[in-house]
Amino acid sequence: MKTVSFVTYLLRGYSEAIQPHQESISQSIVELLKTCPDNVSTRKELLVATRHVLSAQEFRRGFYTHIDTLLDEAVLVGTGRACFDSLRPLAYSFLAELVHHMRLELSLPQIRRTVYMFSRNVQDASLPLSIQMTCVRLMHHLVESIFRRRNDPSQAADARANLIRILDATVSKFRTIRPQVAALLDSARAAEDAEAAAAAATKKQQDEVAAATGGTDSITKEEPVEPTSTAATGAEPEKEKEPSTAVITKDADGREVIVIGSSGKPQTPAEAIKRLTDTKALVKTLVIGRFVTVHCGEEFETFRSLIKRRRGMRIRLLYGDLTR
Repeated sequence: MKTVSFVTYLLRGYSEAIQPHQESISQSIVELLKTCPDNVSTRKELLVATRHVLSAQEFRRGFYTHIDTLLDEAVLVGTGRACFDSLRPLAYSFLAELVHHMRLELSLPQIRRTVYMFSRNVQDASLPLSIQMTCVRLMHHLVESIFRRRNDPSQAADARANLIRILDATVSKFRTIRPQVAALLDSARAAEDAEAAAAAATKKQQDEVAAATGGTDSITKEEPVEPTSTAATGAEPEKEKEPSTAVITKDADGREVIVIGSSGKPQTPAEAIKRLTDTKALVKTLVIGRFVTVHCGEEFETFRSLIKRRRGMRIRLLYGDLTR
């Protein structure tokens, strides 16, 4: 792992000297992914280093020949439960970036495997909404590559089937989000009320402290106050209070304000508002992608019907006299 990290460091300043070895570097990284133990920290370090290598445009193409291996989740994430729970967001982000760069060079079987994997991730509620949005965007970026296959009669049927799979995954996600909309809006309103109540409580506390300490300004520099000796009084010194970093979830009357998320679990006001914002962005991405997918599907069918009409006209021109 340290060697791979060192190679990624060399890519920043010595890419020209390392460029002839891009095939061996990508091959070595893929072999490391195959043989790496199911240790979360080790695999995470390897995925981070691999993503740095992928960000270098000169070394990106070296991974194109290994896309079939990287589409295997056992190679990319590992087989351990801890790796499966912790590393999937990072692994799928890396894979989505790789597939996006080589989307025009994918074969139909590779497109089929990619659509299957990422459409399944879109429906996985355990993944963050940002990763689900990445999966949706990737599937919609594959529409262009699929649409180019419409001219080939041997690939047209399979290409159209992939378009339908993408559209079905999009519609299914709409069906999943719809029941959550009311709960998301309610939790966001409760979060805004909680933040307003917390601000009011903080202001009230500050006003009380300012009113209680209003007479201390009479102490001047000419008359300093001598510190009281703890030995003489026998009292223990007061410990200096550290500033609190906890989120205030109490209203002006001191009552606790609890925000319940759409999943039924308590969450902070910031988390509730962020989830609503991410859901809005996800819905926007789904709407745009659905429009593109439906448009390509209609054009796909129109092109096929046009080819059939032209083929029928050609047959009638050739054999029209014989059928009379």
